[in-house]
Amino acid sequence: MLTLLTPYYPYNNDTSGYDRTFYPPGMEDVPKPFAIVRANEYMIRTSDYLICYDRGQIGKTRDYVALAKKLGKIYVETLAQKP
Repeated sequence: MLTLLTPYYPYNNDTSGYDRTFYPPGMEDVPKPFAIVRANEYMIRTSDYLICYDRGQIGKTRDYVALAKKLGKIYVETLAQKP
């Protein structure tokens, strides 16, 4: 089952490629600039496993990987070759 995490409500993008959407609980009062961060952190804390890919660019992916490792939710294997 392919689920689209929706950090904003209402979510107006095309969801036709997904089986369902998921809006994390408690997001109603989160300011829009912080919604993606809060939704990602919710998923890390409540998921059994995390699959992610950090290309080493600017962004929060590295922080999310570190949090998942700290919580014991991820086994990391380098899949991409460094340039």
